[in-house]
Amino acid sequence: MRPGLPEWIPPQLTELVDAAPEGDQWLHEIKFDGYRMHARLDRGDVKLLTRTGLDWTHKYPAIATAVSSLGAQQAYLDGELCGVFPDGITSFGTIQAASDAGNAAGLVYFIFDLLHLDGEDISPLPLIERKARLPELLSGAAPPLHYSDYHRGEGTSPPGKYPQLINAPGSETGPGPQLVTWGKSTILSVDAHGFKFEYTLNWAKHVPFDWVGP
Repeated sequence: MRPGLPEWIPPQLTELVDAAPEGDQWLHEIKFDGYRMHARLDRGDVKLLTRTGLDWTHKYPAIATAVSSLGAQQAYLDGELCGVFPDGITSFGTIQAASDAGNAAGLVYFIFDLLHLDGEDISPLPLIERKARLPELLSGAAPPLHYSDYHRGEGTSPPGKYPQLINAPGSETGPGPQLVTWGKSTILSVDAHGFKFEYTLNWAKHVPFDWVGP
């Protein structure tokens, strides 16, 4: 029997630590500044769920409509809902203002993980294998949906001015039999013009035990 689509999966959260890990065994992604949001697609019906399981679909109908148009019958997505400046930087204040004003049409949902797809529970798979399925699923998706790509290595020297998420290729950001410890640390960087940027780095390490909650 194929597993049913979960109603809600408690997301894994980060723990603040002093330093980020080094080495090519880590995956690095942009760390977006917005609302952590799950998208549950079930045969055209979409629910947008907060990190505590609240249903906020009514607040972001444009995002829900875009998710409903994906080429899948069922999917459970993990990502970050953001307001984005013209230069590509995400802003928590922007998404708060848009949500409070009821003007959320311009928000972007950055998707970085896939936990369930068309009757298959893929949360136990390594993170890098789950991510490999996202580009095809999001191919041709409406503009509010964007795939959050990654690179390996150079975690303590992030390129550009963007904060990053750092995960082990075999790690998980959801429940499963090989859950990880997922931490975060902060460093400061100064660019050629003297501007200071704060980087929040999230990282994950494989731990061989069953995870039962965040």
